[in-house]
Amino acid sequence: MALKNTKTLVCLLQYGCLGVAISLLMWMSNDIQAKFFKYRIVRNVLFYTPNAPVDLIQSLLHTTGNFFEERELNAIKKYIPPEAVILDIGANIGNHSLYWATECNPKKIYAFEPIPDTFNILKRNVELNFQSERI
Repeated sequence: MALKNTKTLVCLLQYGCLGVAISLLMWMSNDIQAKFFKYRIVRNVLFYTPNAPVDLIQSLLHTTGNFFEERELNAIKKYIPPEAVILDIGANIGNHSLYWATECNPKKIYAFEPIPDTFNILKRNVELNFQSERI
Protein backbone atom coordinates (compact mmCIF):
# COMPACT_ATOMS: atom_id res chain seq x y z
CA MET A 1 0.00 0.00 0.00
CA ALA A 2 1.49 3.31 -1.04
CA LEU A 3 2.19 5.88 1.68
CA LYS A 4 0.00 8.45 -0.10
CA ASN A 5 -2.98 6.07 -0.04
CA THR A 6 -2.36 5.25 3.63
CA LYS A 7 -2.48 8.94 4.58
CA THR A 8 -5.68 9.39 2.56
CA LEU A 9 -7.23 6.38 4.30
CA VAL A 10 -6.36 7.72 7.77
CA CYS A 11 -7.78 11.14 6.86
CA LEU A 12 -11.04 9.59 5.61
CA LEU A 13 -11.43 7.57 8.80
CA GLN A 14 -10.77 10.64 10.98
CA TYR A 15 -13.56 12.55 9.25
CA GLY A 16 -16.03 9.66 9.58
CA CYS A 17 -16.03 8.69 5.90
CA LEU A 18 -16.18 4.94 6.54
CA GLY A 19 -17.82 4.05 3.23
CA VAL A 20 -15.28 5.96 1.17
CA ALA A 21 -12.45 4.48 3.24
CA ILE A 22 -13.73 0.95 2.58
CA SER A 23 -13.98 1.72 -1.14
CA LEU A 24 -10.37 2.96 -1.12
CA LEU A 25 -9.24 -0.20 0.67
CA MET A 26 -10.99 -2.36 -1.95
CA TRP A 27 -9.38 -0.33 -4.73
CA MET A 28 -5.96 -0.73 -3.15
CA SER A 29 -6.47 -4.49 -2.77
CA ASN A 30 -7.13 -4.81 -6.53
CA ASP A 31 -10.21 -6.97 -5.92
CA ILE A 32 -12.01 -6.20 -9.17
CA GLN A 33 -15.30 -7.85 -8.21
CA ALA A 34 -15.38 -6.03 -4.87
CA LYS A 35 -14.73 -2.74 -6.64
CA PHE A 36 -17.64 -3.04 -8.98
CA PHE A 37 -20.24 -5.24 -7.36
CA LYS A 38 -19.92 -5.84 -3.65
CA TYR A 39 -20.34 -2.36 -2.17
CA ARG A 40 -22.22 0.81 -3.09
CA ILE A 41 -22.57 4.10 -1.26
CA VAL A 42 -25.97 5.77 -1.57
CA ARG A 43 -25.74 9.18 0.04
CA ASN A 44 -24.12 8.35 3.38
CA VAL A 45 -25.31 4.75 3.48
CA LEU A 46 -22.95 1.91 2.62
CA PHE A 47 -24.60 -1.14 1.07
CA TYR A 48 -23.08 -4.60 0.79
CA THR A 49 -24.43 -5.82 -2.56
CA PRO A 50 -22.81 -9.16 -3.46
CA ASN A 51 -25.56 -10.09 -5.93
CA ALA A 52 -25.68 -6.81 -7.85
CA PRO A 53 -25.15 -8.43 -11.27
CA VAL A 54 -28.30 -10.57 -10.87
CA ASP A 55 -30.48 -8.90 -8.20
CA LEU A 56 -32.86 -6.09 -9.18
CA ILE A 57 -32.63 -4.01 -6.00
CA GLN A 58 -28.87 -4.38 -5.65
CA SER A 59 -28.37 -3.63 -9.34
CA LEU A 60 -30.51 -0.48 -9.16
CA LEU A 61 -28.53 0.76 -6.16
CA HIS A 62 -25.43 0.54 -8.36
CA THR A 63 -26.83 1.95 -11.58
CA THR A 64 -28.86 4.82 -10.13
CA GLY A 65 -26.86 5.69 -7.02
CA ASN A 66 -30.21 6.18 -5.26
CA PHE A 67 -32.25 4.17 -2.79
CA PHE A 68 -34.58 1.65 -4.41
CA GLU A 69 -38.08 3.21 -4.66
CA GLU A 70 -36.67 6.51 -3.42
CA ARG A 71 -39.52 8.55 -4.91
CA GLU A 72 -42.06 6.51 -2.94
CA LEU A 73 -39.95 6.67 0.23
CA ASN A 74 -39.71 10.45 -0.08
CA ALA A 75 -43.48 10.70 -0.59
CA ILE A 76 -44.32 8.83 2.63
CA LYS A 77 -41.48 10.31 4.70
CA LYS A 78 -43.66 13.26 5.74
CA TYR A 79 -46.11 10.87 7.41
CA ILE A 80 -43.48 9.29 9.66
CA PRO A 81 -43.22 11.24 12.92
CA PRO A 82 -39.91 11.50 14.83
CA GLU A 83 -39.39 8.64 17.28
CA ALA A 84 -41.76 6.38 15.29
CA VAL A 85 -41.67 2.61 15.55
CA ILE A 86 -41.53 1.14 12.04
CA LEU A 87 -42.11 -2.41 10.79
CA ASP A 88 -40.29 -3.37 7.59
CA ILE A 89 -41.84 -6.68 6.58
CA GLY A 90 -39.88 -8.32 3.78
CA ALA A 91 -36.91 -6.04 4.42
CA ASN A 92 -34.71 -7.63 1.76
CA ILE A 93 -31.19 -6.12 2.11
CA GLY A 94 -32.37 -3.19 4.24
CA ASN A 95 -32.92 -0.49 1.62
CA HIS A 96 -36.09 0.91 3.22
CA SER A 97 -34.93 0.36 6.82
CA LEU A 98 -31.67 2.19 6.22
CA TYR A 99 -33.47 5.00 4.40
CA TRP A 100 -35.85 5.47 7.33
CA ALA A 101 -33.05 5.16 9.89
CA THR A 102 -31.04 7.93 8.21
CA GLU A 103 -33.87 10.19 7.00
CA CYS A 104 -36.70 9.94 9.56
CA ASN A 105 -35.12 9.62 13.03
CA PRO A 106 -37.27 6.68 14.16
CA LYS A 107 -37.07 5.24 17.65
CA LYS A 108 -36.92 1.66 16.40
CA ILE A 109 -37.24 -0.28 13.15
CA TYR A 110 -38.17 -3.95 13.20
CA ALA A 111 -36.92 -5.45 9.94
CA PHE A 112 -38.11 -8.94 9.01
CA GLU A 113 -36.58 -10.95 6.16
CA PRO A 114 -37.46 -14.66 5.82
CA ILE A 115 -34.77 -15.71 3.31
CA PRO A 116 -31.61 -16.63 5.29
CA ASP A 117 -29.04 -15.48 2.70
CA THR A 118 -30.85 -12.19 2.17
CA PHE A 119 -31.25 -11.76 5.94
CA ASN A 120 -27.46 -12.11 6.31
CA ILE A 121 -26.96 -9.30 3.79
CA LEU A 122 -29.54 -7.18 5.64
CA LYS A 123 -27.74 -7.78 8.93
CA ARG A 124 -24.39 -6.86 7.38
CA ASN A 125 -25.80 -3.64 5.89
CA VAL A 126 -27.25 -2.64 9.26
CA GLU A 127 -23.92 -3.31 10.96
CA LEU A 128 -21.89 -1.48 8.26
CA ASN A 129 -23.93 1.63 8.96
CA PHE A 130 -23.82 1.37 12.76
CA GLN A 131 -27.61 1.02 13.00
CA SER A 132 -27.79 -2.17 15.08
CA GLU A 133 -29.32 -0.35 18.06
CA ARG A 134 -32.04 1.22 15.92
CA ILE A 135 -32.78 -1.61 13.43
